[in-house]
Formats: sequence, structure tokens, C-alpha cells
Amino acid sequence: MSLHPYGRLTASRLEKFEATLGFPLPPDYHDFLLQSNGGKFQGATVLVTGLNEKVALDSFLGLDLEPRLNLEFVSEEYHKDIPPGCLLIGTDPGGGLVLLSTNAKWSGIYYWDHSFWFEKSTAENNIYPLARSLTDLLRAVG
Repeated sequence: MSLHPYGRLTASRLEKFEATLGFPLPPDYHDFLLQSNGGKFQGATVLVTGLNEKVALDSFLGLDLEPRLNLEFVSEEYHKDIPPGCLLIGTDPGGGLVLLSTNAKWSGIYYWDHSFWFEKSTAENNIYPLARSLTDLLRAVG
């Protein structure tokens, strides 16, 4: 697995984004964005235990990128579909999304099968835990 970063962010740019979000990002994800501004995966998969399936990861979103890779654009696009304190941070090649939650009741990183690609997914159950943090997710990626 390799991740090809999109570049670096300035602290002021990231602070502006966090102010727009209305909540602080977890420290490991904050540092990740400063260092890489997201990135494109090659050969990356992660096990979604709730599906008992491995999914490929395509990219982590960043700032000031083309719309489909841009955290601000994607956040605006899906803002009505995700709970407060959550942020879409990544994609898979089939349209699935990676969701970061800072919600105290269910904080962590999740796979959102919003296009219902997997037979097990339903309108009531299509979000599956991946990891407690970005650091843990990156360790789990094969």
C-alpha cells in the first residue's frame, strides 16, 4: 500500500477550515492534513468487519483541490446526510465513503456504503466501523 500525498497545508488554512466546520479535528487527522493534504492510494484495502469484506481505498480528501477531492466541496455536498461532528474524509473506487466522527457517542472512522453496493447494506444500516482513529486506520490498511 502506498499513499501519494497531495501536498502540504498551512496551519492558518487548516484553522480556517476547522472554524467553518464548527468543531476541531482529531489531532492525528489534523497533523495528517498539514503534512499531506490527503492523498491518492495505490493498492490499499481495508477490512470492513461489519461486512466481512475488504474494500479498496481510492483517496483521502484535502483542501483546495478539484471538487471530488476537496473536503469543503464534499462536506457541502453531503451536509444534510451526515450527523453534526462528522466529516467525509475519503473515498473508495465504487462510490463508498470514509467518514470521520468526532461525536462522543461514536467517535472514530467509518465506512459509509451510501450507494448500497454491498447486499448487507440497508437504509437503516450502511455505516460500518473501520478504526478508532486515523492512525489506527492507516495501520490496518494493507
